[in-house]
Amino acid sequence: MEDQQSGCIDIPKIFYSDATGGYLDRCLGCDRPLFNQETDYLIEKAFKSYQGLKSYSTIFEYAMCLTCVNRMYSTLSEESRANINSYFQKHANITDKRLSMDPPEADISRWLDRCILTSQKAEELPEFQIYGHCRGKNLIIDGYPFMISGKATDMLVELISDKTLDELQNFTDKLVGGPSEFADILKLGPRLIF
Repeated sequence: MEDQQSGCIDIPKIFYSDATGGYLDRCLGCDRPLFNQETDYLIEKAFKSYQGLKSYSTIFEYAMCLTCVNRMYSTLSEESRANINSYFQKHANITDKRLSMDPPEADISRWLDRCILTSQKAEELPEFQIYGHCRGKNLIIDGYPFMISGKATDMLVELISDKTLDELQNFTDKLVGGPSEFADILKLGPRLIF
């Protein structure tokens, strides 16, 4: 069910847990339940494609309340935060994407079909990540949702200080225990983009 006035829709299945088939309903950081209507949270999912098969595997998925997101963000060095923010301001096309959709909530796949930083199509990418801002069982349509290509993620990683890379590696160690084939993809950890 869509709620056009508040700019939100029911969380689409693409943001569901592949492990359970249901909602990602607990915060990875503090384990609090996320379906309280006052709790805003982010969902991040990373995918690896199998070229030519139009098939994807989920590399990792999690939800994190904004309190934990902000706590994690504060552990990033000031230099890394400034670099990431500057890069997004220069390259992200959120406004263009919002203006091209009428109504913007109508087709969520249009929000996720191209990288917000490089405009590459998801179907052409070997790996990519999607992000959604949620409250309760609703996806909020604001600057989110969006998709970032592996190439764009690599560009962002180049902007991050060594101190921040260490923090991300610690987060990855907590988050993921996946197949060894994903080790190279995960060596720099999930790229929580703010």
